[in-house]
Amino acid sequence: MKNVLIVCSTGITSSLIVSKMKQLAEADNIEINVWSAGEEEAQAEVAKADVVLLSQPVAELRDTLDELSADDVSVKVIPKELYAIFNTKELLALALEE
Repeated sequence: MKNVLIVCSTGITSSLIVSKMKQLAEADNIEINVWSAGEEEAQAEVAKADVVLLSQPVAELRDTLDELSADDVSVKVIPKELYAIFNTKELLALALEE
């Protein structure tokens, strides 16, 4: 099971994405644990993740979270076009890619 953390400024927008990603994963029988955190909680949550997806407003956290995470954790910035339209299918694919 892949553990995916989605980070946005406050966690509100990312919580909507999490809900949709869970629905897609369940429909496709994909085992994934996905949750959201705001900017302030992200540093504490990164240790639990295999993949961290950052929204554009918190993209500057990439280096910090990279340093705090284990070597095998992938920290990625969500492309603007995916985040703006809540393209959860592509976001799920981004989270699952190696």
